[in-house]
Amino acid sequence: MPQAAPRGGTALAVANRVSAMVAVSCWGLAGLFAGLAFVVYLVMRARIARVEASERLAVERRDRFFAVAAQELDAPLVTVRGHVATLDAWSATPERVAELVREIDRLRELVSELGRVPAPIEERERVEVDLSELVREIVGQPPFSDRGPSVILRAAPTRVWADRARLATGLRVLLWVVRRDVAPADSLVVTVSSDEEAAYVEIDSGGAGEIAEALERLPAVAYGVASPAGAPGTTLALQVASQVARAHGGRLSASAHVAHGERFVLELPRTLSH
Repeated sequence: MPQAAPRGGTALAVANRVSAMVAVSCWGLAGLFAGLAFVVYLVMRARIARVEASERLAVERRDRFFAVAAQELDAPLVTVRGHVATLDAWSATPERVAELVREIDRLRELVSELGRVPAPIEERERVEVDLSELVREIVGQPPFSDRGPSVILRAAPTRVWADRARLATGLRVLLWVVRRDVAPADSLVVTVSSDEEAAYVEIDSGGAGEIAEALERLPAVAYGVASPAGAPGTTLALQVASQVARAHGGRLSASAHVAHGERFVLELPRTLSH
């Protein structure tokens, strides 16, 4: 007559079998959750890709709009400048005529920069530029040397790699639009400084915050979902200054404080990126 298996051995076998089944179930659940997580990841990546594609399309449309606007604006400006330049016998003073010509040339400069493709500037197009020297040169010329708000410059030697002409355009139009918003008796304080990674041009003014608001609204205005803020020409000037900063790998930012006016910061990388 066969002997019965010991009860202890049977219980151990059942326990091992149950443990194996639990382990298999846990691994199955883990695999299921991992699969679900991967599916969620793929769905989120697809959504992010659609959003990024939509943003790129919006940027492309905006850039095409500005390029077309630049072409449309430049033609009548050439005609107007030709007429103004021939007004030597006009009742206006020669100084007034010269001022009108300068304003038209400045607007044409804005339009020319606005019509550029906003792509990063190639390394071969960059030269070493003393930022403090460039700012000093700009503020020493009209309209900043004319009557009106004075410009106080606090500049330390700061070198960057840049397209000098385009950087000068960005700085000039930024200073122009900020200075225009300041009372004649007030002044602008322009500080040029740097650290190991970036150079900074800080412009402090007694403005009421309209220019800073216009800069904040710039993307919404470009996409047609908001109206421009500030005086005529403000949005155009800020778009140009921002575009120049981005082309150099930098950025333009602003903050407004009721007690201290406005502060604008143009940040530029000090070295070439590879």
